[in-house]
Amino acid sequence: QSLSNEKSSERFIVVGLFSTAVSYSLFLIALRVFAFHYLTSSVISFVMTVFFSFLLNKNWTFEFGDTKSKKTVIKYYAVYRLVTIELIVLRITVGELGIIPEIANILATGVSACHNFIGTKFLVFNKG
Repeated sequence: QSLSNEKSSERFIVVGLFSTAVSYSLFLIALRVFAFHYLTSSVISFVMTVFFSFLLNKNWTFEFGDTKSKKTVIKYYAVYRLVTIELIVLRITVGELGIIPEIANILATGVSACHNFIGTKFLVFNKG
């Protein structure tokens, strides 16, 4: 049985907030503790968080019991591969607008959140 749009939207927000908190924490660790460049820190946090969020979205947000997990993972990564949008926003906000990376990362994450929801709901976990 398919989850209602409202319920899946609410669950996506919960997973997104939790994943964003984990991702941002990893971003700060890479940036401040290991002194990586802010773009490198963003990629590291993305790679480390995306599989975790995939599992939560697959099993809880959209309750997608597809047995073709490999294909679903590939589609999920394809949607999230567009993290380049986030990196472009991050580069512009830091490099051109002079916003500190810690704040710019939050802004860039916000820009990509809507895209990620639409992509995961309709391209990855679409039961129709």
